Amino acid sequence: MLGCGKAPSPVAPEAPPPPPPPAEAAASAPSLKTLIVADLTPPETRPVDLEGEADKALRAALIREGRFQSALSDDALACAIEVKTFYGLMVNGELRPDGDQGEARLVMEAEAHCPTGTRSAGEVETYRVTVQDDRVFSNEVGGEALDGPAALRALVVPLSERLSTTVYGQVTVRHAPDDAVIAALGGGQPVGVLMEAAAEAGERKLTDAVPRLVALTEHADEVVSLRAGAALGLVGADGDGVISALARMTEGPDRERHLIAVHAMGDIGGPRAARYLDTLAVGHPSPGIREAAREASRRAKRGDTNADTADRSGHDAPPSEPQPGAE
Repeated sequence: MLGCGKAPSPVAPEAPPPPPPPAEAAASAPSLKTLIVADLTPPETRPVDLEGEADKALRAALIREGRFQSALSDDALACAIEVKTFYGLMVNGELRPDGDQGEARLVMEAEAHCPTGTRSAGEVETYRVTVQDDRVFSNEVGGEALDGPAALRALVVPLSERLSTTVYGQVTVRHAPDDAVIAALGGGQPVGVLMEAAAEAGERKLTDAVPRLVALTEHADEVVSLRAGAALGLVGADGDGVISALARMTEGPDRERHLIAVHAMGDIGGPRAARYLDTLAVGHPSPGIREAAREASRRAKRGDTNADTADRSGHDAPPSEPQPGAE
């Protein structure tokens, strides 16, 4: 699929594994037999060659205790993962490999191909993840910011970790039993597991997950928080603290959080949700949020919910062609 990259080979750990997370993931640890990392950044726009560093960081992040287990290349039940990387230095929204200051940007797009095993013998399921991060750079001598190549290098390990936990979360949580999904929402899990478990809890309408979803609306990671809020709307249960948690999501400058919370309250319905939505409909500074609150309030009052909240955060579908220059 990638058209270039390192040849497939048995995967081996690059470094001693760290201690496992306090709570284990929902399903038994999946295995990984092949990892292909392809640097698709045009050579003429590369301020530094990151292919080797990205390959090493991804192998170390994926193969460790509490993540994927290493498998031989002929293991018919093991996963194969392909990762594309794109990176560059952005100056005023344009790629400038010789830029003096701006933002260093790294994008990783992964596809994990995993046999379904006993669920559907002979079939392979594909999981897709795209992650991106930016960091300010400056080539000014004596300045506090890293120079361009150093700023790009500084993004490799943390972004590899984020991509790896997200892929692992998808693979282990998507087909886990309900009680395991709820358990995966507990403390100590990697961000990738939490975000996938929140999405699954919402889609399955797991009312027993509501207390943990309420807590996750205040998680430090934006995607985890948004998915928890969206999941509360999908579950549709007005349990203890639900409306209060969603109301807190409408505080601060992040309009995406506000919109997720508004739609979730409309999906849950009931007098408490309607009262708060009526307040937002006249008092929120954004005309778009006021209109959304009015519509959500009408649904809340008549019980006509439309629980598609999980699709509103925009974090599930990766762009078809992620480029460092995409705005």
